[in-house]
Amino acid sequence: MSKRPLLSLGMPIFNGEDYVREALDSLLRQSLKDFELIISDNASTDRTLEICTTYAGRDERIRLIAQDTNLGAAANFNLVFREARGPFFKWAAHDDTLDPEALEACVAVLEDNPEVVLCHPRLVDVDADGVVLREFDRGNEDKAAPHGRFWRKILGDHNCAEIFGVIRSSALQETKLIRSYTDSDRTLLGELALLGRFEQASRVRFYRRIHPGKSDRVYPGFAERSEWFDPGNRGRVVMSGWRQQGNWLVAVLRSDLAIREKGRCLYFLAKLFKWRRKLYLRELGSALLHRPSGRSLSTPE
Repeated sequence: MSKRPLLSLGMPIFNGEDYVREALDSLLRQSLKDFELIISDNASTDRTLEICTTYAGRDERIRLIAQDTNLGAAANFNLVFREARGPFFKWAAHDDTLDPEALEACVAVLEDNPEVVLCHPRLVDVDADGVVLREFDRGNEDKAAPHGRFWRKILGDHNCAEIFGVIRSSALQETKLIRSYTDSDRTLLGELALLGRFEQASRVRFYRRIHPGKSDRVYPGFAERSEWFDPGNRGRVVMSGWRQQGNWLVAVLRSDLAIREKGRCLYFLAKLFKWRRKLYLRELGSALLHRPSGRSLSTPE
């Protein structure tokens, strides 16, 4: 493909043979056809690579990259974005699906609203068999000030499914992408919220599959999940909470926001620090004992 696509899709995948066909079929039947799909297989040990190779042979829009060793989830997520060429980008999970008009609807919102940096369909959770479990209405942020957007994204009381929305590539390039620690997708959402609005394309839906093989269930422990993000974290004290807080602080200080907005964002960061102080104390204790912490950032106090 020589022509620059309108949209780039990036699918980082590891051992996804059970659902990847459904996910790929969902993408390939989208009403928006002007896209490229970059698949990076993270050294799968099942039939994932074989399945993706077959699909790549059928559709020239698919570019398959086979890793010799597992890079970790964070590096693999970032790799597919860095390979992307389109002005709009979407991460595509190997076990999720979309309404056929979802990509077209999200791209249309971004094209019509330059202040919007991310557009996502309405989120629907389904089980392993595709049966609907629950539906989420996140609404829109048409009147939200930057500090309000930022606060909503850094709170730990919501899932981070918006990370699978359609995002302006130019906005993603201003961030540090996915970091090598647990919950860094939330870190990225906070960074993006400083750059512009999120909007929900409510007439189309994104179906997030909840199943036993999902990463947060395969790697439920904090140390295990940190290693899933980055194999280099094995045996290390990662201190994800401190790193996340520091990353948000730097993002706010480096942003182009007015001084008053920066001040409000900093106030919210101080408030969050107070709420999560027990987590930070645990991390400090783990660092002193050189022992990985046992809880995730989202663990309620």
